[in-house]
Amino acid sequence: MKLLFKIGFIIAVHMAVFLSYPETGEFGGYYLAISIVLWTGFMLFINLSVKIIKFISGALGHVVNLAILIVMFLSIALTLPQKDRITVLEKIKDGKYPTKQTIQTSLHKLGLAKKNIPAKQLRKINDGLGKVLDKIEEKTPDAIKEIK
Repeated sequence: MKLLFKIGFIIAVHMAVFLSYPETGEFGGYYLAISIVLWTGFMLFINLSVKIIKFISGALGHVVNLAILIVMFLSIALTLPQKDRITVLEKIKDGKYPTKQTIQTSLHKLGLAKKNIPAKQLRKINDGLGKVLDKIEEKTPDAIKEIK
């Protein structure tokens, strides 16, 4: 896995858990930010070791990456603060899965309520981000290659 993909996946897992269980109380945002930074730092730190393992055995390297991501999910599910003081993992175990209403609530908490950003505007934002990333890649191809 490429490092940027790993970092993106770390952010995606955090956001998925938050979007599914948004009742985090007043410290949920702080928790997410700190957790993303810590897991990204851990992934950067361990990346060389995983590359060495992957050099020895490609399949074993993928297994190690998958194990790290599973541990990350479990730690988020066990430690994400909830107003009712029931962990996300216990909620999943008890069959309390996210509903459309919880997803809409979490999107509203993030300022991304469905009514705020129409689909056409989201496409424009996506196209704009793609153009910006293309320009960055054109101007700094060597830096992008080093990251990959």
